[in-house]
Amino acid sequence: MIHKNSIKFKLIFVISVITLLLMCVLFFLQLYNSFRLESAIERSSLSTLQDYIEQEHTAMVDKFEEDIEHYLQMMALTVAHELYNLNLLSLQDKTDKLVQHQAVCSIAVIDNLTHEAIASARRQGVSGCMPRTLEIVYNDESIGRLEVEYTLAPIQQLIGEKRRQLHETREHLHEDIASATRESIIVQTLIYLFVTLILVRLTARQINRNIINPIYALMDDMQRMHSQDPVALQLRNRPHSNDELGKLSRYFYDNIAELISQLNQRANYDSLTRLLSRQRLIYDIEHAASFNLAILDIDRFKEVNNFLGMNAGDDFLRSTATLLRQFFAHQPYAIYRLNGDEFAIFDSRGDALEAFEMHILAFVERFGNKEQTVKGETITASISAGIASSRHPSPIVAATTALKYAKLKHTKIATFQEDLPILKEYQQNLKTTRIIRKAITQDWITPHFQPIQDVRTGRICKYEALMRISDAEGTLYTPAEFLAVSKRSGNYKELSASMLRKSVACFSATELALSINLAIEDIEESDILDTLETLQRQHGVMDRLIFEITEQEGFSSPERIKAFIDQVKRLGARVAIDDFGSGYSNFETLIHLDIDFLKIDGSLIKNILTDPHAEVIVETIVDFARRLGIKTIAEFVSDEAIYRKIASLGIDFAQGYYIGKPAPLISHKVRSADL
Repeated sequence: MIHKNSIKFKLIFVISVITLLLMCVLFFLQLYNSFRLESAIERSSLSTLQDYIEQEHTAMVDKFEEDIEHYLQMMALTVAHELYNLNLLSLQDKTDKLVQHQAVCSIAVIDNLTHEAIASARRQGVSGCMPRTLEIVYNDESIGRLEVEYTLAPIQQLIGEKRRQLHETREHLHEDIASATRESIIVQTLIYLFVTLILVRLTARQINRNIINPIYALMDDMQRMHSQDPVALQLRNRPHSNDELGKLSRYFYDNIAELISQLNQRANYDSLTRLLSRQRLIYDIEHAASFNLAILDIDRFKEVNNFLGMNAGDDFLRSTATLLRQFFAHQPYAIYRLNGDEFAIFDSRGDALEAFEMHILAFVERFGNKEQTVKGETITASISAGIASSRHPSPIVAATTALKYAKLKHTKIATFQEDLPILKEYQQNLKTTRIIRKAITQDWITPHFQPIQDVRTGRICKYEALMRISDAEGTLYTPAEFLAVSKRSGNYKELSASMLRKSVACFSATELALSINLAIEDIEESDILDTLETLQRQHGVMDRLIFEITEQEGFSSPERIKAFIDQVKRLGARVAIDDFGSGYSNFETLIHLDIDFLKIDGSLIKNILTDPHAEVIVETIVDFARRLGIKTIAEFVSDEAIYRKIASLGIDFAQGYYIGKPAPLISHKVRSADL
């Protein structure tokens, strides 16, 4: 069955239409010529017949007139003897007999002596008679005259009969010609149809042979490249014709086919491990009705790269791929490398999830107990796995979610379920991301300011700007609810820029000092210094700004932080290390940073009355800072007892609910000189 959209159908259809049109033109030309011939024959026959009739009529009339003349002459001779002898009875008798001729109307014998008719006869009912007078001569002497009336009606009747017969003959001839023409047209039509079918058949055969079959062969090779294993694909060396299609096929096999084969190889196989690729996994999932999928991720693989180098990491991945092939050699599973240290196992049967889970768990346990040697170093690593089935509409996402849950819970494997707790976290993150985007587009970002008190004077001398989001309903969101999500979703830069502009603009009308938190993302922005210089030109507040950098971020990239600190201090700003003491505080690194304040972590301050170790750590930090000329700030000062304790330890500034809660408006105006 030829599809109407196929090139074969279109070519045969076009050529058939053209052939039929040509045949129709030839047929109608032939039909036209046949009708012309028939008409010409009819006109010619009619003309010939008409000429024949006229000639025949003329000849018959002439012959008839000659016969009449001869009869009249004979009549004059017949009555001459009787007239001469005045045998009146015999003369009348002969006259009566002679008048019976069909062409004679009347006869009168006139005597020259009396000039009277001495014998006469007339036929009744005869019309169209013509007179004729003949001399009656006897012994070469005129003795009288014969007056005769004759008619041509008999010959005209005969001519009319012959004319009718000739017309009937002509009609029969016309019918014979028309019948012969119709039979000729029918025969020609059948011949044209037969020739048309033969031409269409031969044309279709040539199209199949010279166009369609080469195209189908080319398409077949393309489909093999698309659907078959690229490694097993062997391009056929087909004979090529010298026409345009042959040149196209030759170019395809000589150039494009090899490139397609290479592209298929790269698209379907991972170049490092020779396992199937992520693109091939997506293709297999789309073409499988039921299946099971496991995604495996090597735990702490980054450490292998960091300690042994990238080449060692590649060797370790190849070794892992070999272990996967060996372990699942007797299972009908396909093995893939997705990206980095992620692998996938695909079971296209999909009817035995529990058995699939057991096989994956067995490999995970085997991998954890297997020592691998890379670059002369023995490595023992663990691997986690997330499993999903075709019941989920997005199996890769589901398996990845299960993998993250397994890592979060420190289990070897996890199978995706609709009630996994991590899904609620994802949903909350999506909700938070939408809130962040609205906060950016609808200007919901609001700075709140928490007072910081000088413990020595008891006066509010500065504020810390804290980011808040206030939506259209007045709901207030704190950084703990959205800051981490904003960094993961790529929205932090816009939040931070808006917060910085609004905080500086709010404090530009005061003489108070303002402390602003900067994350490592802010510091790594290439235009952060340009932004600060612009704010300085607009508001002139750089000498009243304090930039807070958390201890964890400050000590993770000390060279970068040191360069930033040196640059902002040249602009007149001051720097504080926030949450100091929350981790493994690096005092040596702190010595090399030109900072002005240390904000002691709140976890130490809030437990300072009950935890002796916390008190010792705080005393150490205060003593260390005092020796370096660095001011100290205690966070989370929530009541009077804690306040008195930090005052007794010599901490310079206090911040917390006991001093004041964060608020959107500033109610204190204290000169920065009070610092």
